[in-house]
Amino acid sequence: MALNPRAARAATALAAATVIVSLAQIPAGGVVAAENEPSGAHHVVTWGDSPVALPDLDLRGTALPTSTQRRAAASLEDTSGAYVRWNGFGTPSSILAPDGDLGPATGSDAVAAARSWLQAHRAVLGLSSDQVTGLELVSEQRLANSSARAVLFRQTFGDLSPALGSMVTVGVANGRVVYLSSSLTRSAATTPDAPGLTPVQAWQIAASSVGRDTPLSAINDTVKDGWTRLKVEGFAQEQQVRLRALALADGSVRPVFETNVVDSRGGKALAYTLMVDAANGEVLYRENKVEHVTAPATEGATPMQGSITATACGPKHAFALTDDKTKQIVVTASAANPANDIVVKIFGPDGQVLTTGDLGTSPETATYSADKIPAGKYTAQVCPFADPTAPFTAPGDYVGTITTSDQETPAANAPYPPRWSYFAANPDLSYSATQVPRNRVTGCWETSYQGDRVAGCDTPPGSLRNLASRGPWDVDFLTGLPTLTTAGNNARTR
Repeated sequence: MALNPRAARAATALAAATVIVSLAQIPAGGVVAAENEPSGAHHVVTWGDSPVALPDLDLRGTALPTSTQRRAAASLEDTSGAYVRWNGFGTPSSILAPDGDLGPATGSDAVAAARSWLQAHRAVLGLSSDQVTGLELVSEQRLANSSARAVLFRQTFGDLSPALGSMVTVGVANGRVVYLSSSLTRSAATTPDAPGLTPVQAWQIAASSVGRDTPLSAINDTVKDGWTRLKVEGFAQEQQVRLRALALADGSVRPVFETNVVDSRGGKALAYTLMVDAANGEVLYRENKVEHVTAPATEGATPMQGSITATACGPKHAFALTDDKTKQIVVTASAANPANDIVVKIFGPDGQVLTTGDLGTSPETATYSADKIPAGKYTAQVCPFADPTAPFTAPGDYVGTITTSDQETPAANAPYPPRWSYFAANPDLSYSATQVPRNRVTGCWETSYQGDRVAGCDTPPGSLRNLASRGPWDVDFLTGLPTLTTAGNNARTR
Protein backbone atom coordinates (compact mmCIF):
# COMPACT_ATOMS: atom_id res chain seq x y z
CA MET A 1 0.00 0.00 0.00
CA ALA A 2 1.68 3.25 -1.11
CA LEU A 3 1.82 6.25 1.19
CA ASN A 4 0.28 9.49 0.00
CA PRO A 5 2.72 12.45 -0.03
CA ARG A 6 1.22 14.21 3.00
CA ALA A 7 1.25 11.07 5.14
CA ALA A 8 4.58 9.72 3.97
CA ARG A 9 6.37 12.87 5.07
CA ALA A 10 5.00 12.56 8.61
CA ALA A 11 7.87 10.35 9.72
CA THR A 12 10.65 12.32 8.04
CA ALA A 13 13.34 14.39 9.72
CA LEU A 14 12.69 17.70 11.47
CA ALA A 15 15.50 19.91 12.70
CA ALA A 16 13.66 23.21 13.13
CA ALA A 17 14.37 25.57 15.97
CA THR A 18 11.08 26.02 17.80
CA VAL A 19 9.99 28.91 19.96
CA ILE A 20 7.64 27.86 22.73
CA VAL A 21 5.39 30.11 24.76
CA SER A 22 4.28 28.09 27.79
CA LEU A 23 1.76 30.08 29.80
CA ALA A 24 -0.34 27.94 32.09
CA GLN A 25 -3.36 30.20 31.74
CA ILE A 26 -2.81 31.55 28.22
CA PRO A 27 -3.05 29.40 25.11
CA ALA A 28 0.04 30.09 23.02
CA GLY A 29 -1.27 32.06 20.09
CA GLY A 30 1.46 31.95 17.55
CA VAL A 31 4.84 33.51 17.52
CA VAL A 32 4.78 37.37 17.54
CA ALA A 33 7.67 39.88 17.90
CA ALA A 34 7.86 42.41 20.67
CA GLU A 35 8.65 45.85 19.31
CA ASN A 36 10.51 47.05 22.40
CA GLU A 37 13.10 45.09 24.29
CA PRO A 38 13.86 45.63 28.00
CA SER A 39 17.32 46.75 28.93
CA GLY A 40 19.51 44.06 30.45
CA ALA A 41 22.91 42.47 30.52
CA HIS A 42 25.03 41.96 27.41
CA HIS A 43 23.25 39.55 25.10
CA VAL A 44 24.37 37.84 21.92
CA VAL A 45 21.43 37.84 19.51
CA THR A 46 21.10 34.66 17.46
CA TRP A 47 18.53 33.56 14.91
CA GLY A 48 15.14 32.85 16.47
CA ASP A 49 15.98 34.66 19.70
CA SER A 50 13.29 36.37 21.70
CA PRO A 51 13.70 39.90 23.01
CA VAL A 52 16.41 40.13 25.66
CA ALA A 53 14.93 38.20 28.57
CA LEU A 54 14.92 39.63 32.06
CA PRO A 55 16.03 37.19 34.76
CA ASP A 56 13.39 35.55 36.87
CA LEU A 57 12.60 37.40 40.09
CA ASP A 58 11.22 36.09 43.40
CA LEU A 59 11.01 38.46 46.37
CA ARG A 60 9.03 36.14 48.62
CA GLY A 61 12.12 35.52 50.70
CA THR A 62 13.23 32.36 52.51
CA ALA A 63 12.86 30.95 55.99
CA LEU A 64 14.30 28.06 57.98
CA PRO A 65 12.22 25.56 59.94
CA THR A 66 11.81 26.48 63.59
CA SER A 67 13.28 24.44 66.43
CA THR A 68 9.77 23.19 67.20
CA GLN A 69 9.39 21.94 63.64
CA ARG A 70 12.77 20.23 63.73
CA ARG A 71 11.93 18.43 66.97
CA ALA A 72 8.60 17.30 65.53
CA ALA A 73 10.36 16.11 62.36
CA ALA A 74 12.91 14.15 64.42
CA SER A 75 10.09 12.49 66.36
CA LEU A 76 8.34 11.54 63.12
CA GLU A 77 11.57 10.12 61.75
CA ASP A 78 12.04 8.06 64.94
CA THR A 79 8.53 6.58 64.87
CA SER A 80 8.10 5.91 61.14
CA GLY A 81 11.58 6.25 59.66
CA ALA A 82 10.27 9.12 57.56
CA TYR A 83 12.55 11.46 55.65
CA VAL A 84 11.60 15.14 55.95
CA ARG A 85 12.87 17.54 53.32
CA TRP A 86 12.36 21.31 53.72
CA ASN A 87 11.38 23.96 51.19
CA GLY A 88 12.45 27.60 51.09
CA PHE A 89 9.57 28.66 53.32
CA GLY A 90 10.65 26.54 56.27
CA THR A 91 7.93 23.93 55.81
CA PRO A 92 8.26 20.33 54.55
CA SER A 93 8.67 20.01 50.80
CA SER A 94 8.18 16.25 51.19
CA ILE A 95 7.73 13.60 53.84
CA LEU A 96 8.26 9.99 52.78
CA ALA A 97 8.97 6.78 54.68
CA PRO A 98 11.11 4.03 53.09
CA ASP A 99 8.26 1.55 53.47
CA GLY A 100 5.67 4.08 52.29
CA ASP A 101 3.91 4.20 55.66
CA LEU A 102 3.55 7.46 57.58
CA GLY A 103 0.84 6.14 59.85
CA PRO A 104 -2.71 4.81 59.83
CA ALA A 105 -5.59 6.62 58.17
CA THR A 106 -8.39 7.46 60.57
CA GLY A 107 -11.07 5.97 58.31
CA SER A 108 -12.15 5.15 54.79
CA ASP A 109 -12.74 8.81 53.88
CA ALA A 110 -9.43 9.89 52.29
CA VAL A 111 -10.11 13.62 52.74
CA ALA A 112 -10.93 13.25 56.43
CA ALA A 113 -7.96 10.95 56.95
CA ALA A 114 -5.58 13.37 55.22
CA ARG A 115 -6.81 16.35 57.22
CA SER A 116 -6.62 14.34 60.45
CA TRP A 117 -2.99 13.41 59.72
CA LEU A 118 -2.13 17.05 58.99
CA GLN A 119 -3.79 18.09 62.24
CA ALA A 120 -1.87 15.47 64.22
CA HIS A 121 1.43 16.59 62.64
CA ARG A 122 0.79 20.32 62.43
CA ALA A 123 3.92 20.99 64.48
CA VAL A 124 6.06 19.70 61.60
CA LEU A 125 4.16 21.90 59.17
CA GLY A 126 4.51 24.97 61.35
CA LEU A 127 0.75 25.59 61.29
CA SER A 128 -1.80 26.13 64.02
CA SER A 129 -4.83 23.93 64.55
CA ASP A 130 -7.08 26.64 63.08
CA GLN A 131 -4.85 26.95 60.02
CA VAL A 132 -5.08 23.22 59.33
CA THR A 133 -8.84 23.34 59.78
CA GLY A 134 -8.99 26.27 57.36
CA LEU A 135 -7.17 24.48 54.55
CA GLU A 136 -9.41 24.44 51.47
CA LEU A 137 -9.96 21.14 49.67
CA VAL A 138 -8.93 21.51 46.03
CA SER A 139 -9.29 17.94 44.80
CA GLU A 140 -9.38 14.29 45.77
CA GLN A 141 -7.95 12.26 42.92
CA ARG A 142 -8.05 8.49 42.71
CA LEU A 143 -5.03 7.05 40.96
CA ALA A 144 -5.93 4.99 37.90
CA ASN A 145 -6.24 1.23 38.53
CA SER A 146 -5.54 1.78 42.21
CA SER A 147 -7.43 2.50 45.41
CA ALA A 148 -4.82 5.13 46.38
CA ARG A 149 -5.95 8.74 46.62
CA ALA A 150 -4.10 12.03 46.33
CA VAL A 151 -5.77 14.73 48.42
CA LEU A 152 -4.83 18.34 47.62
CA PHE A 153 -5.44 21.25 50.01
CA ARG A 154 -4.47 24.90 49.78
CA GLN A 155 -4.22 27.82 52.11
CA THR A 156 -6.62 30.70 51.56
CA PHE A 157 -6.26 34.26 52.71
CA GLY A 158 -9.57 35.98 53.26
CA ASP A 159 -11.47 35.62 50.00
CA LEU A 160 -8.30 35.24 47.95
CA SER A 161 -6.66 32.11 46.63
CA PRO A 162 -2.86 31.90 46.54
CA ALA A 163 -1.12 33.02 43.37
CA LEU A 164 1.83 30.68 43.96
CA GLY A 165 2.35 27.66 46.19
CA SER A 166 0.62 27.48 49.58
CA MET A 167 -0.54 23.92 48.82
CA VAL A 168 -0.14 20.49 50.37
CA THR A 169 -0.80 17.04 48.88
CA VAL A 170 -1.37 13.97 51.06
CA GLY A 171 -1.28 10.44 49.64
CA VAL A 172 -3.62 7.88 51.21
CA ALA A 173 -3.55 4.18 50.27
CA ASN A 174 -4.59 0.88 51.80
CA GLY A 175 -5.73 2.51 55.02
CA ARG A 176 -2.41 4.32 55.53
CA VAL A 177 -1.04 7.80 54.92
CA VAL A 178 1.89 7.22 52.57
CA TYR A 179 3.26 10.56 51.36
CA LEU A 180 3.19 14.34 51.75
CA SER A 181 4.48 17.17 49.59
CA SER A 182 3.89 20.85 50.21
CA SER A 183 4.62 24.46 49.37
CA LEU A 184 2.88 25.74 52.50
CA THR A 185 3.99 28.95 54.22
CA ARG A 186 3.91 29.71 57.93
CA SER A 187 1.66 32.67 57.34
CA ALA A 188 0.20 34.39 60.38
CA ALA A 189 -1.89 36.76 58.27
CA THR A 190 -5.43 35.78 57.32
CA THR A 191 -6.60 38.71 55.20
CA PRO A 192 -4.34 40.74 52.87
CA ASP A 193 -4.55 44.50 52.57
CA ALA A 194 -7.18 45.92 50.23
CA PRO A 195 -5.90 46.55 46.69
CA GLY A 196 -5.05 50.13 45.83
CA LEU A 197 -4.63 49.51 42.11
CA THR A 198 -7.02 48.50 39.37
CA PRO A 199 -6.29 45.43 37.22
CA VAL A 200 -5.47 47.68 34.25
CA GLN A 201 -3.04 49.74 36.31
CA ALA A 202 -1.34 46.57 37.56
CA TRP A 203 -0.96 45.28 34.00
CA GLN A 204 0.50 48.62 32.89
CA ILE A 205 3.10 48.37 35.68
CA ALA A 206 3.90 44.76 34.73
CA ALA A 207 4.21 45.58 31.03
CA SER A 208 6.39 48.62 31.72
CA SER A 209 8.68 46.53 33.94
CA VAL A 210 9.47 44.27 30.97
CA GLY A 211 9.99 47.14 28.54
CA ARG A 212 6.49 47.53 27.08
CA ASP A 213 5.20 50.94 28.17
CA THR A 214 1.55 51.17 27.16
CA PRO A 215 -0.82 54.16 27.51
CA LEU A 216 -4.20 53.66 29.14
CA SER A 217 -5.92 54.71 25.91
CA ALA A 218 -4.53 51.60 24.19
CA ILE A 219 -6.19 49.18 26.62
CA ASN A 220 -9.73 47.78 26.49
CA ASP A 221 -10.80 45.42 29.26
CA THR A 222 -13.51 42.85 29.93
CA VAL A 223 -14.04 40.43 32.82
CA LYS A 224 -14.59 36.73 32.20
CA ASP A 225 -13.96 33.53 34.17
CA GLY A 226 -12.32 35.43 37.02
CA TRP A 227 -9.80 37.12 34.71
CA THR A 228 -9.74 40.73 33.59
CA ARG A 229 -8.99 40.24 29.90
CA LEU A 230 -7.29 43.06 28.03
CA LYS A 231 -7.12 43.84 24.35
CA VAL A 232 -4.10 46.06 23.95
CA GLU A 233 -3.02 47.94 20.83
CA GLY A 234 0.34 46.65 19.61
CA PHE A 235 -0.07 43.23 21.26
CA ALA A 236 -1.15 40.24 19.21
CA GLN A 237 -2.48 38.24 22.16
CA GLU A 238 -5.09 38.93 24.81
CA GLN A 239 -3.53 39.95 28.14
CA GLN A 240 -4.85 38.66 31.47
CA VAL A 241 -4.97 39.91 35.07
CA ARG A 242 -6.60 38.55 38.23
CA LEU A 243 -6.46 39.34 41.96
CA ARG A 244 -4.71 36.79 44.18
CA ALA A 245 -2.79 36.54 47.44
CA LEU A 246 0.95 35.96 47.71
CA ALA A 247 2.30 34.54 50.96
CA LEU A 248 5.82 35.61 51.88
CA ALA A 249 8.38 33.66 53.87
CA ASP A 250 8.25 36.17 56.72
CA GLY A 251 4.60 35.25 57.42
CA SER A 252 3.02 38.25 55.73
CA VAL A 253 0.55 38.00 52.86
CA ARG A 254 0.30 40.55 50.08
CA PRO A 255 -2.61 41.14 47.69
CA VAL A 256 -1.20 40.80 44.19
CA PHE A 257 -2.43 41.02 40.65
CA GLU A 258 -1.30 37.96 38.73
CA THR A 259 -0.54 39.42 35.30
CA ASN A 260 0.39 37.82 32.00
CA VAL A 261 2.26 40.00 29.52
CA VAL A 262 2.64 38.18 26.22
CA ASP A 263 3.42 39.21 22.66
CA SER A 264 4.94 37.25 19.80
CA ARG A 265 5.61 37.93 16.15
CA GLY A 266 8.09 37.06 13.42
CA GLY A 267 9.91 34.17 15.03
CA LYS A 268 10.28 35.92 18.40
CA ALA A 269 8.29 35.72 21.59
CA LEU A 270 7.92 37.74 24.77
CA ALA A 271 5.96 36.24 27.64
CA TYR A 272 6.11 36.89 31.37
CA THR A 273 3.94 36.10 34.36
CA LEU A 274 4.34 38.73 37.06
CA MET A 275 2.90 39.29 40.53
CA VAL A 276 2.32 43.00 41.11
CA ASP A 277 1.61 44.12 44.67
CA ALA A 278 -1.97 45.37 44.45
CA ALA A 279 -1.37 47.89 47.23
CA ASN A 280 1.86 49.61 46.17
CA GLY A 281 2.66 48.40 42.64
CA GLU A 282 5.91 46.60 43.50
CA VAL A 283 6.76 43.63 41.26
CA LEU A 284 7.24 40.78 43.74
CA TYR A 285 7.62 37.92 41.26
CA ARG A 286 8.52 37.60 37.59
CA GLU A 287 8.90 34.46 35.51
CA ASN A 288 9.98 34.34 31.89
CA LYS A 289 7.61 31.94 30.13
CA VAL A 290 9.54 31.60 26.87
CA GLU A 291 11.53 28.44 26.25
CA HIS A 292 13.74 27.72 23.26
CA VAL A 293 14.20 24.24 21.89
CA THR A 294 16.85 24.05 19.20
CA ALA A 295 17.89 20.91 17.39
CA PRO A 296 21.48 19.78 17.89
CA ALA A 297 24.00 21.09 15.40
CA THR A 298 23.96 19.20 12.13
CA GLU A 299 25.88 19.27 8.89
CA GLY A 300 25.19 22.38 6.83
CA ALA A 301 22.43 23.78 9.08
CA THR A 302 21.12 27.12 7.76
CA PRO A 303 18.34 29.08 9.49
CA MET A 304 15.59 30.83 7.58
CA GLN A 305 12.64 33.04 8.41
CA GLY A 306 10.08 34.99 6.44
CA SER A 307 6.40 35.61 5.89
CA ILE A 308 3.64 34.41 3.59
CA THR A 309 0.13 35.62 2.81
CA ALA A 310 -2.98 33.70 1.93
CA THR A 311 -1.92 33.70 -1.72
CA ALA A 312 1.79 34.59 -1.88
CA CYS A 313 4.83 32.47 -1.04
CA GLY A 314 7.69 33.66 1.10
CA PRO A 315 11.13 34.50 -0.32
CA LYS A 316 13.42 31.85 -1.76
CA HIS A 317 16.13 31.04 0.77
CA ALA A 318 19.42 30.23 -0.95
CA PHE A 319 21.99 27.72 0.23
CA ALA A 320 25.01 26.16 -1.49
CA LEU A 321 26.38 22.64 -1.73
CA THR A 322 30.15 22.88 -2.18
CA ASP A 323 30.80 19.25 -3.17
CA ASP A 324 29.00 16.25 -4.62
CA LYS A 325 29.03 14.20 -1.40
CA THR A 326 25.65 15.42 -0.13
CA LYS A 327 22.97 12.72 0.00
CA GLN A 328 20.15 14.46 1.80
CA ILE A 329 18.56 17.91 2.08
CA VAL A 330 15.95 18.53 4.78
CA VAL A 331 13.99 21.79 4.94
CA THR A 332 11.64 22.43 7.85
CA ALA A 333 9.35 25.36 8.67
CA SER A 334 7.05 26.24 11.56
CA ALA A 335 4.21 28.70 11.00
CA ALA A 336 3.66 31.41 13.61
CA ASN A 337 -0.01 30.50 13.52
CA PRO A 338 0.01 26.68 13.61
CA ALA A 339 -3.47 26.56 12.05
CA ASN A 340 -2.09 28.00 8.79
CA ASP A 341 -1.46 25.21 6.30
CA ILE A 342 1.94 25.68 4.66
CA VAL A 343 3.97 23.82 2.02
CA VAL A 344 7.76 23.55 1.93
CA LYS A 345 9.55 23.35 -1.43
CA ILE A 346 13.15 22.55 -2.41
CA PHE A 347 14.49 23.87 -5.76
CA GLY A 348 17.55 22.68 -7.67
CA PRO A 349 20.23 24.88 -9.28
CA ASP A 350 18.14 25.06 -12.46
CA GLY A 351 15.12 26.38 -10.57
CA GLN A 352 13.14 23.15 -10.92
CA VAL A 353 11.21 21.81 -7.90
CA LEU A 354 13.04 18.80 -6.48
CA THR A 355 10.41 17.93 -3.88
CA THR A 356 7.67 19.41 -1.72
CA GLY A 357 6.60 18.63 1.82
CA ASP A 358 3.14 19.00 3.30
CA LEU A 359 1.93 17.13 6.37
CA GLY A 360 -1.24 19.16 6.64
CA THR A 361 -0.10 20.65 9.94
CA SER A 362 2.79 22.79 11.17
CA PRO A 363 5.73 22.25 11.41
CA GLU A 364 6.22 21.08 7.85
CA THR A 365 9.22 19.32 6.41
CA ALA A 366 10.49 18.44 2.94
CA THR A 367 13.24 15.88 2.38
CA TYR A 368 15.17 15.34 -0.83
CA SER A 369 17.52 12.34 -1.00
CA ALA A 370 19.75 10.91 -3.70
CA ASP A 371 22.84 8.76 -3.97
CA LYS A 372 24.73 11.92 -4.89
CA ILE A 373 23.38 15.48 -4.96
CA PRO A 374 25.54 17.71 -7.22
CA ALA A 375 27.24 20.82 -5.94
CA GLY A 376 25.51 24.08 -6.76
CA LYS A 377 23.17 26.80 -5.51
CA TYR A 378 19.83 25.51 -4.20
CA THR A 379 16.83 27.31 -2.72
CA ALA A 380 14.02 26.56 -0.30
CA GLN A 381 10.64 28.25 -0.14
CA VAL A 382 7.57 28.26 2.12
CA CYS A 383 4.17 28.73 0.47
CA PRO A 384 0.50 28.68 1.56
CA PHE A 385 -1.30 25.43 0.79
CA ALA A 386 -3.59 25.90 -2.21
CA ASP A 387 -6.63 24.28 -0.62
CA PRO A 388 -6.34 24.73 3.17
CA THR A 389 -8.77 23.11 5.58
CA ALA A 390 -8.98 26.37 7.56
CA PRO A 391 -8.80 30.02 6.36
CA PHE A 392 -5.43 31.75 6.47
CA THR A 393 -5.01 33.89 9.58
CA ALA A 394 -2.35 36.56 10.10
CA PRO A 395 0.43 36.67 11.09
CA GLY A 396 1.92 34.67 8.24
CA ASP A 397 5.41 34.55 9.73
CA TYR A 398 7.44 31.36 9.83
CA VAL A 399 10.86 30.15 10.96
CA GLY A 400 12.75 27.15 9.72
CA THR A 401 16.01 25.34 9.08
CA ILE A 402 17.78 24.01 5.99
CA THR A 403 19.94 20.98 6.82
CA THR A 404 22.21 19.01 4.52
CA SER A 405 23.89 15.71 5.27
CA ASP A 406 26.31 13.28 3.69
CA GLN A 407 24.39 10.43 5.32
CA GLU A 408 21.53 8.64 3.65
CA THR A 409 18.16 9.32 5.20
CA PRO A 410 16.93 6.64 7.59
CA ALA A 411 13.38 7.94 7.40
CA ALA A 412 12.33 5.69 4.54
CA ASN A 413 12.21 2.68 6.85
CA ALA A 414 10.26 4.41 9.63
CA PRO A 415 7.07 2.45 10.42
CA TYR A 416 3.84 4.07 9.33
CA PRO A 417 1.18 4.51 10.59
CA PRO A 418 2.92 4.68 13.99
CA ARG A 419 1.52 2.93 17.08
CA TRP A 420 2.59 2.81 20.74
CA SER A 421 1.88 0.58 23.72
CA TYR A 422 1.66 2.52 26.97
CA PHE A 423 -0.16 2.84 30.28
CA ALA A 424 -2.85 5.49 30.54
CA ALA A 425 -1.65 6.23 34.08
CA ASN A 426 0.18 3.78 36.32
CA PRO A 427 0.56 0.04 35.58
CA ASP A 428 -1.61 -2.25 37.68
CA LEU A 429 -0.08 -5.07 39.68
CA SER A 430 -1.08 -7.88 37.30
CA TYR A 431 2.40 -8.56 35.96
CA SER A 432 5.01 -11.26 36.19
CA ALA A 433 8.41 -12.05 34.75
CA THR A 434 6.75 -13.00 31.46
CA GLN A 435 3.62 -10.84 31.40
CA VAL A 436 3.27 -7.06 31.35
CA PRO A 437 0.45 -5.42 33.34
CA ARG A 438 -2.94 -6.04 31.78
CA ASN A 439 -3.95 -2.37 31.64
CA ARG A 440 -1.51 -1.53 28.85
CA VAL A 441 -3.21 0.08 25.85
CA THR A 442 -2.23 0.64 22.21
CA GLY A 443 -2.46 4.18 20.92
CA CYS A 444 -2.37 5.22 17.26
CA TRP A 445 -1.35 8.57 15.86
CA GLU A 446 -4.01 8.01 13.20
CA THR A 447 -6.95 5.66 13.73
CA SER A 448 -7.71 5.52 10.01
CA TYR A 449 -5.32 5.70 7.09
CA GLN A 450 -6.23 6.13 3.42
CA GLY A 451 -9.82 5.23 4.27
CA ASP A 452 -9.00 2.07 6.22
CA ARG A 453 -9.23 1.59 9.96
CA VAL A 454 -5.81 1.03 11.56
CA ALA A 455 -5.98 -2.33 13.31
CA GLY A 456 -5.28 -2.92 16.97
CA CYS A 457 -5.86 0.62 18.24
CA ASP A 458 -7.37 1.38 21.64
CA THR A 459 -7.35 5.07 20.75
CA PRO A 460 -10.83 6.65 20.75
CA PRO A 461 -12.16 7.78 17.36
CA GLY A 462 -10.41 10.95 16.27
CA SER A 463 -6.81 9.75 16.69
CA LEU A 464 -3.90 11.26 18.63
CA ARG A 465 -2.87 13.44 15.70
CA ASN A 466 -3.72 17.08 16.41
CA LEU A 467 -2.15 20.55 16.60
CA ALA A 468 -0.33 19.56 19.78
CA SER A 469 0.95 16.36 18.13
CA ARG A 470 2.19 17.51 14.75
CA GLY A 471 4.34 14.46 14.27
CA PRO A 472 4.33 10.92 15.63
CA TRP A 473 4.83 10.91 19.38
CA ASP A 474 8.20 9.23 19.75
CA VAL A 475 9.84 10.33 16.50
CA ASP A 476 13.13 12.19 16.69
CA PHE A 477 12.58 14.74 13.94
CA LEU A 478 16.32 15.16 13.47
CA THR A 479 16.74 11.55 12.35
CA GLY A 480 13.19 10.75 11.30
CA LEU A 481 13.26 7.53 13.33
CA PRO A 482 11.23 6.51 16.38
CA THR A 483 13.20 6.69 19.63
CA LEU A 484 11.26 3.76 21.17
CA THR A 485 11.28 5.84 24.36
CA THR A 486 9.37 8.87 25.67
CA ALA A 487 12.05 11.19 24.27
CA GLY A 488 10.27 12.10 21.03
CA ASN A 489 8.86 15.42 19.88
CA ASN A 490 5.92 15.32 22.30
CA ALA A 491 8.29 15.31 25.24
CA ARG A 492 8.41 19.10 24.80
CA THR A 493 5.29 21.22 24.57
CA ARG A 494 4.90 22.82 21.14
